[in-house]
Amino acid sequence: MMYNVFRDRPVIRALALLLVLAGLAATARGAYIPAKAELAQWLIGRAWAATRSGAGPAVPWPWADFQTVARMTVPRHNETLYVLSDASGRSLAFGPGLVTRAPETMIIAGHQDTHFRFLDHLAVGDPINIEPATGVAMTFRVVERRILVGDALPLDQLGGRNRLILSTCWPFDGIAGARPDRLLIIAE
Repeated sequence: MMYNVFRDRPVIRALALLLVLAGLAATARGAYIPAKAELAQWLIGRAWAATRSGAGPAVPWPWADFQTVARMTVPRHNETLYVLSDASGRSLAFGPGLVTRAPETMIIAGHQDTHFRFLDHLAVGDPINIEPATGVAMTFRVVERRILVGDALPLDQLGGRNRLILSTCWPFDGIAGARPDRLLIIAE
Protein backbone atom coordinates (compact mmCIF):
# COMPACT_ATOMS: atom_id res chain seq x y z
CA MET A 1 0.00 0.00 0.00
CA MET A 2 1.28 3.40 -1.01
CA TYR A 3 1.92 5.99 1.67
CA ASN A 4 0.02 9.26 1.10
CA VAL A 5 2.22 12.05 2.42
CA PHE A 6 -0.49 14.69 1.87
CA ARG A 7 -3.15 12.89 3.96
CA ASP A 8 -1.01 12.48 7.02
CA ARG A 9 0.85 15.80 6.91
CA PRO A 10 -1.37 18.89 6.88
CA VAL A 11 1.66 21.20 6.84
CA ILE A 12 2.95 19.65 3.60
CA ARG A 13 -0.55 19.79 2.13
CA ALA A 14 -0.82 23.50 3.04
CA LEU A 15 2.62 24.24 1.55
CA ALA A 16 1.73 22.42 -1.68
CA LEU A 17 -1.49 24.42 -1.95
CA LEU A 18 0.42 27.63 -1.26
CA LEU A 19 2.93 26.82 -4.02
CA VAL A 20 0.14 26.10 -6.51
CA LEU A 21 -1.58 29.39 -5.63
CA ALA A 22 1.71 31.29 -5.92
CA GLY A 23 2.28 29.75 -9.36
CA LEU A 24 -1.20 30.74 -10.49
CA ALA A 25 -0.69 34.29 -9.19
CA ALA A 26 2.65 34.60 -11.01
CA THR A 27 1.10 33.35 -14.25
CA ALA A 28 -1.80 35.81 -13.93
CA ARG A 29 0.59 38.68 -13.22
CA GLY A 30 2.72 37.81 -16.24
CA ALA A 31 -0.34 37.72 -18.52
CA TYR A 32 -1.83 40.96 -17.17
CA ILE A 33 0.41 43.49 -18.98
CA PRO A 34 0.12 41.93 -22.48
CA ALA A 35 -3.62 41.42 -22.02
CA LYS A 36 -4.08 45.04 -20.91
CA ALA A 37 -2.05 46.25 -23.90
CA GLU A 38 -4.16 44.25 -26.38
CA LEU A 39 -7.49 45.28 -24.83
CA ALA A 40 -6.40 48.92 -24.78
CA GLN A 41 -5.51 48.85 -28.49
CA TRP A 42 -8.96 47.43 -29.25
CA LEU A 43 -10.68 50.20 -27.26
CA ILE A 44 -8.38 52.82 -28.78
CA GLY A 45 -9.26 51.47 -32.24
CA ARG A 46 -12.95 52.05 -31.50
CA ALA A 47 -12.17 55.63 -30.46
CA TRP A 48 -10.10 56.05 -33.64
CA ALA A 49 -13.07 54.96 -35.78
CA ALA A 50 -15.32 57.45 -33.97
CA THR A 51 -12.79 60.25 -34.51
CA ARG A 52 -12.40 59.40 -38.21
CA SER A 53 -16.18 59.30 -38.70
CA GLY A 54 -16.32 63.02 -37.97
CA ALA A 55 -17.60 62.82 -34.40
CA GLY A 56 -14.57 64.82 -33.21
CA PRO A 57 -11.72 63.64 -30.99
CA ALA A 58 -12.87 60.58 -29.07
CA VAL A 59 -11.26 59.02 -26.01
CA PRO A 60 -11.17 55.23 -25.58
CA TRP A 61 -12.52 55.32 -22.00
CA PRO A 62 -13.94 58.18 -19.92
CA TRP A 63 -10.84 58.75 -17.77
CA ALA A 64 -8.27 58.54 -20.60
CA ASP A 65 -5.99 61.59 -20.62
CA PHE A 66 -4.82 61.10 -24.20
CA GLN A 67 -6.26 60.95 -27.69
CA THR A 68 -5.41 58.87 -30.71
CA VAL A 69 -3.38 60.93 -33.17
CA ALA A 70 -2.56 58.35 -35.85
CA ARG A 71 -2.90 54.78 -37.02
CA MET A 72 0.33 52.99 -37.91
CA THR A 73 0.40 49.85 -40.02
CA VAL A 74 3.40 47.67 -40.77
CA PRO A 75 2.24 45.30 -43.53
CA ARG A 76 5.19 42.86 -43.46
CA HIS A 77 4.56 42.14 -39.79
CA ASN A 78 0.76 42.36 -39.96
CA GLU A 79 0.77 45.08 -37.28
CA THR A 80 -1.80 47.82 -36.79
CA LEU A 81 -1.22 50.15 -33.86
CA TYR A 82 -2.85 53.37 -32.74
CA VAL A 83 -0.46 56.16 -31.77
CA LEU A 84 -1.36 58.17 -28.68
CA SER A 85 -0.92 61.91 -28.13
CA ASP A 86 1.20 61.30 -25.03
CA ALA A 87 4.44 59.35 -24.57
CA SER A 88 4.55 59.29 -20.77
CA GLY A 89 5.12 55.94 -19.10
CA ARG A 90 1.50 55.90 -17.96
CA SER A 91 0.22 56.25 -21.54
CA LEU A 92 2.78 53.91 -23.14
CA ALA A 93 1.20 51.04 -21.22
CA PHE A 94 -1.75 51.37 -23.62
CA GLY A 95 0.05 51.98 -26.91
CA PRO A 96 2.91 53.78 -28.64
CA GLY A 97 3.03 57.51 -28.02
CA LEU A 98 4.00 60.55 -30.02
CA VAL A 99 7.21 62.03 -28.58
CA THR A 100 7.42 64.94 -30.99
CA ARG A 101 6.16 65.98 -34.34
CA ALA A 102 8.58 68.52 -35.70
CA PRO A 103 7.91 69.93 -39.17
CA GLU A 104 9.95 67.19 -40.84
CA THR A 105 10.42 64.51 -38.16
CA MET A 106 7.90 62.42 -36.23
CA ILE A 107 9.19 60.38 -33.27
CA ILE A 108 7.05 57.61 -31.80
CA ALA A 109 8.08 55.63 -28.71
CA GLY A 110 6.72 52.32 -27.46
CA HIS A 111 7.45 49.48 -25.07
CA GLN A 112 9.54 46.69 -26.59
CA ASP A 113 7.81 44.00 -24.52
CA THR A 114 4.30 44.81 -25.81
CA HIS A 115 3.44 47.04 -28.77
CA PHE A 116 6.89 47.47 -30.30
CA ARG A 117 8.14 43.90 -29.89
CA PHE A 118 8.09 43.52 -33.71
CA LEU A 119 10.74 46.26 -34.11
CA ASP A 120 13.43 43.66 -33.43
CA HIS A 121 12.52 42.08 -36.79
CA LEU A 122 11.93 45.25 -38.82
CA ALA A 123 14.42 45.44 -41.69
CA VAL A 124 15.75 48.13 -44.00
CA GLY A 125 13.27 48.59 -46.83
CA ASP A 126 10.17 47.61 -44.81
CA PRO A 127 7.23 50.00 -45.33
CA ILE A 128 5.50 51.75 -42.43
CA ASN A 129 2.20 53.52 -43.08
CA ILE A 130 1.09 56.44 -40.92
CA GLU A 131 -2.46 57.74 -41.16
CA PRO A 132 -2.87 60.90 -39.04
CA ALA A 133 -6.24 61.64 -37.45
CA THR A 134 -6.26 64.78 -39.56
CA GLY A 135 -4.24 64.91 -42.70
CA VAL A 136 -3.00 62.71 -45.47
CA ALA A 137 -1.68 59.17 -45.04
CA MET A 138 2.07 58.74 -45.55
CA THR A 139 4.23 55.73 -46.36
CA PHE A 140 7.76 55.57 -44.98
CA ARG A 141 10.48 53.01 -45.70
CA VAL A 142 13.01 51.90 -43.11
CA VAL A 143 16.44 53.25 -44.05
CA GLU A 144 18.41 52.53 -40.87
CA ARG A 145 18.46 50.63 -37.59
CA ARG A 146 20.54 52.39 -34.96
CA ILE A 147 21.40 51.58 -31.35
CA LEU A 148 21.55 54.73 -29.25
CA VAL A 149 23.62 54.45 -26.08
CA GLY A 150 21.66 56.11 -23.29
CA ASP A 151 18.09 57.33 -23.55
CA ALA A 152 18.51 60.92 -24.76
CA LEU A 153 17.27 61.34 -28.33
CA PRO A 154 19.65 63.70 -30.19
CA LEU A 155 16.95 65.42 -32.24
CA ASP A 156 19.45 67.73 -33.93
CA GLN A 157 21.24 64.68 -35.40
CA LEU A 158 18.16 62.60 -36.20
CA GLY A 159 16.03 65.16 -37.97
CA GLY A 160 15.76 65.20 -41.69
CA ARG A 161 13.40 65.54 -44.54
CA ASN A 162 10.15 63.68 -43.84
CA ARG A 163 11.49 61.23 -41.28
CA LEU A 164 9.72 58.82 -38.99
CA ILE A 165 11.67 57.50 -36.01
CA LEU A 166 10.42 54.62 -33.89
CA SER A 167 12.14 54.27 -30.52
CA THR A 168 12.10 51.46 -27.96
CA CYS A 169 14.29 50.03 -25.19
CA TRP A 170 17.31 47.92 -26.13
CA PRO A 171 18.30 45.09 -25.84
CA PHE A 172 15.11 43.12 -26.29
CA ASP A 173 16.23 40.30 -24.04
CA GLY A 174 17.65 42.57 -21.33
CA ILE A 175 16.49 42.71 -17.73
CA ALA A 176 13.38 44.81 -17.20
CA GLY A 177 14.24 48.22 -15.80
CA ALA A 178 17.91 47.87 -16.78
CA ARG A 179 17.71 48.85 -20.45
CA PRO A 180 19.33 52.27 -20.76
CA ASP A 181 19.91 52.04 -24.50
CA ARG A 182 17.43 52.59 -27.34
CA LEU A 183 16.77 50.93 -30.67
CA LEU A 184 15.90 53.52 -33.28
CA ILE A 185 14.16 52.59 -36.50
CA ILE A 186 14.66 55.46 -38.92
CA ALA A 187 12.35 55.65 -41.92
CA GLU A 188 11.98 58.18 -44.72
